[in-house]
Amino acid sequence: MTPSRSAPRRAVVTALLLSALVVTGCGTATKSTSNALPRPTPTTQTPSPSAPATASSTGSASPSSSRVQVVKVEKYGISYELPKGWITIDAKKVLEGGGKNPVMDDLVHRLGIPRDQLVRQFSSVVQTMSVSDGGAVDGFLANVNSVGQEGDVNDEQLKLQLATIGAKASEPEHETTDAGNVTRVAYFLATKVGITIHAVVLAVHTRTATVAVTVAAITAQKAAELADTIEASLKPIPGSGPNL
Repeated sequence: MTPSRSAPRRAVVTALLLSALVVTGCGTATKSTSNALPRPTPTTQTPSPSAPATASSTGSASPSSSRVQVVKVEKYGISYELPKGWITIDAKKVLEGGGKNPVMDDLVHRLGIPRDQLVRQFSSVVQTMSVSDGGAVDGFLANVNSVGQEGDVNDEQLKLQLATIGAKASEPEHETTDAGNVTRVAYFLATKVGITIHAVVLAVHTRTATVAVTVAAITAQKAAELADTIEASLKPIPGSGPNL
């Protein structure tokens, strides 16, 4: 795959931006129990009419247990699991967000482009946005989002774009999943609202595209636990996306 110059910016920065913006509008901080789940065991994929349709209602992925739901990124032909109680929100509305948003303002300044241009570019690649049903913890609501684009994103591009927006990242790790090879990077970002976001990005490399699935939480442990579950549950969706 031949990467475009804008590919890593669109995928990685969008994923971090979405996670960061969930800081705002969380209401009063509350404490909740961990939403981490054990790694699911492989199951035979069969049609499930009750599977939640976060990105699309088609596909053949079914949840591995009654405790999880399947999130389908239909455009790019992959799926993954989240805790059953999590809910999906309109990512475009999160991006547009009325009124002043210090996190958005900071990222707009760092990237050097107008806010409306940033929203337009990011809205075209956002696929899913899911948030925890357990309430905010220390002012932050755990969330998972996915963005994608055609082409590949290599390790150096991934690290460069995270550094561009001030994230402190670990060295990339490489795994193999049913959905394709995965580059995993853990990172954290200190925001202007006094909260440090801990996150893990799973860059899923399909045959023709890259899908960045980003997990963000108030602690590195919670982010890593949820990323483990997502990584273990990554599957291709037969008959859809570039996996055809």
